[in-house]
Amino acid sequence: MPTVKWVVLALSFLVATLPGALWAQSSTGTGGKPNYAVLKGGSYFPESSDMDKQKASNGFAGRIAFGYSVNPYFAVEGAFGYQEFEGSKDNIERKYQMFPLEISGKLGLPISFVEPYLTFGLGGYYIKAKAGDQQEDSYRPGFFGGGGLNFNLGDSFFLGVEARYLFLKASAPAPTPYSTSGTADVNLDGLMVTGNIGFRF
Repeated sequence: MPTVKWVVLALSFLVATLPGALWAQSSTGTGGKPNYAVLKGGSYFPESSDMDKQKASNGFAGRIAFGYSVNPYFAVEGAFGYQEFEGSKDNIERKYQMFPLEISGKLGLPISFVEPYLTFGLGGYYIKAKAGDQQEDSYRPGFFGGGGLNFNLGDSFFLGVEARYLFLKASAPAPTPYSTSGTADVNLDGLMVTGNIGFRF
């Protein structure tokens, strides 16, 4: 647990300082405007067998990200955000809320105004897992991979879509007929699909 907290603190520092660092380096990038900010919003689709058992429904996922294009083909991105979804098991309502801090790399291929890309990264996740009146909070590392497509509508504005698969476990309440204080690790793996609005500067 202490190691995970240090990872979360380090990621918090990186995400918090990334916009300023990228602004300071803007003159060294390629393509005219190497820095960007992007708002991502969409859905999270739980995919694990643990979530199938809990009849988990699709939920919300959102990110605010800041990035720096090292060159036209590779960018580094830091993000924070929020996602949630709900489920039910043994007539007990379940809810998962996640607060991610993520660092990722992007490999892109600009073709005219279209830019397909692959993304991969890792993060620290603060997770609130609820089952009825019980709540279990945990800090866990996770990692993800996926891809997307940006449409560059001028030098400063772009729209895009992105899909990524998240690998993540968390501690959650595990009430039984004999105990209401039990906990267990559950697999929260799932697919996140978002629509993106971005600005370059």
